[in-house]
Amino acid sequence: MKTQIEIVNITWEGPLSPDGVEKHTSSGVYQYYGDHHVYGSDVLLYIGQATNLAERISGHRFDKWCDRNIQIYFGPVEQDMLDRVEKLLICASAPARNGQHVKEPLDETLDESLLNLLILNWGAYRGLLPEVSGYRFTDHLYKL
Repeated sequence: MKTQIEIVNITWEGPLSPDGVEKHTSSGVYQYYGDHHVYGSDVLLYIGQATNLAERISGHRFDKWCDRNIQIYFGPVEQDMLDRVEKLLICASAPARNGQHVKEPLDETLDESLLNLLILNWGAYRGLLPEVSGYRFTDHLYKL
């Protein structure tokens, strides 16, 4: 039996300043970089999802965490793919400000749709891996 792999191509745009996201009203995932008091300068701080980036970013309080020199990168993604893409990117990248999906591999029994997902990052994807697969970042390999 052949496995169907679902491929998501993300072409990242950026850098955008927190004030420069107003033209991005489509759905997608975003990553932001900045200076972190422990991890240093210009590091991946957060990966999130948005059905409207401009609205989502206006709700962030960047000063709350004392992060400085914030740059935002945006990758358009179909709305029905947002949850899965965000989970997989967080698990693979472990950003400094994301808590969930970082501690251990994703449990593919809870979300079997992640196992056959392949994300290809293009453009300004910065510190992300160029390819991220559910096959690699779910826990099925740890059960062998």
